[in-house]
Amino acid sequence: MRSRWPLHLLFLWMTGCGVPRAEYLAKAARVHELERERAALKEQLERLEAERLDLLVTIDELTARRELVEARAKNLEDALAAQKEQAAELAAINAALSARQQELLKLSEQISDVWFNSALERARRAAHADGAEAGTPSQPADVPVAQ
Repeated sequence: MRSRWPLHLLFLWMTGCGVPRAEYLAKAARVHELERERAALKEQLERLEAERLDLLVTIDELTARRELVEARAKNLEDALAAQKEQAAELAAINAALSARQQELLKLSEQISDVWFNSALERARRAAHADGAEAGTPSQPADVPVAQ
């Protein structure tokens, strides 16, 4: 029977047991370095995830604030439109009242003229009645009456 020792040695060398100590220490140092990098990347990932969540909250707050501002702007636009409508209605009412005031002024002038003519006519009649009693006319008959 032959010795199997060289086969065992070959097997150990191929599976890593035959790795020299310096190479093993270098690989172990590289593994520790990679573990530190992985931990640092994991911390950075967690920090970035926290920042992402903060940004999402900020976006939600800004979206809500924007919707509130848009609602206020719409309310103000509606109020402005209502005020413009009311101003137009008031302008129309004011125009109608001004026209009515002009009509009333004309009627007042006409009433004043009628009152003046009526008073003048009463005065003439009274003067004529007094003149008929005295026998002399107080005013000629051709005086025009204002209308």
